[in-house]
Amino acid sequence: MSRVVVADLRAALARLLDAVEGEHGPEVDLDADFYWTVAQDNSAYRFDTANPALTVGSLSDDVDELAALPASTR
Repeated sequence: MSRVVVADLRAALARLLDAVEGEHGPEVDLDADFYWTVAQDNSAYRFDTANPALTVGSLSDDVDELAALPASTR
């Protein structure tokens, strides 16, 4: 099993978001709404069985969910 330090993830995400902001500005237009997502069970990590089921996700729904989070959990 691999481990990652949360502070390293935080720093990497900050660099990523800085790059996105540098390229696109303080707001990003979402040209598409829907995307494929892999089932949230362990089947996504099993390579000895059939392919995991795909479902559809929505960026606009994800943005709405993030906006609805209390400030203390963001």
